[in-house]
Amino acid sequence: MSRVAAILVNLHPTSYLSYKHKNYLSQNKMTLLLREINQIAKAYDRIVSRAGAEGVQFFKQRFTEQNWVDNSTQTWKRSRRPDKRALIGTGVLRRSIRVVSKSDTRIVIGTDAKYAKIHNEGGKIPITPQMRKYFWAKYYELKGDVSEDKKGRERKNKRNRNLNKQANTFKAMALTKKDSLRIPKRQFMGASAMLNKRIERILHSELQKALKK
Repeated sequence: MSRVAAILVNLHPTSYLSYKHKNYLSQNKMTLLLREINQIAKAYDRIVSRAGAEGVQFFKQRFTEQNWVDNSTQTWKRSRRPDKRALIGTGVLRRSIRVVSKSDTRIVIGTDAKYAKIHNEGGKIPITPQMRKYFWAKYYELKGDVSEDKKGRERKNKRNRNLNKQANTFKAMALTKKDSLRIPKRQFMGASAMLNKRIERILHSELQKALKK
């Protein structure tokens, strides 16, 4: 079961019959209505496929643009590493986003990455002994990457400054007396007015094609 999921609802094309002709039944044009219902139903597979692909692309795009877009744009908190963007890393989280299920009325897009929920919603996680070991390991790894001159002295350059800054951050986390770590909210999935508009454009486009046949 997906740990984070977004549901795109009201995708069945027959729910949009009022899109072009609002007075069919009042005008007793049942034959024309039934014919257009049949044409719209044939376009259903294309609508579902395109809507699902649009949703997946929209959610993955958040990692590239480092923001969440609803009625307004919410920029993600920057990564602690000045040379890295947030939540990029190995790319596993981004690649895990996919269409999980679909039915006549909805498409579910989700991810089963264990850490997806905490990053998408933000919150606190307990600092375990294993995590402190990891923080120390990262500290020594970064310090080991600091370059030196022929006399064994640390070079004073931008790269070394960044490495030392990152290393000291991990050292501070390893030594902290706090029992939990706050993860900032960097939303990449959920309800979005912007995505809804894109889905509506797909629906209207496919309906227009179907009704012209």
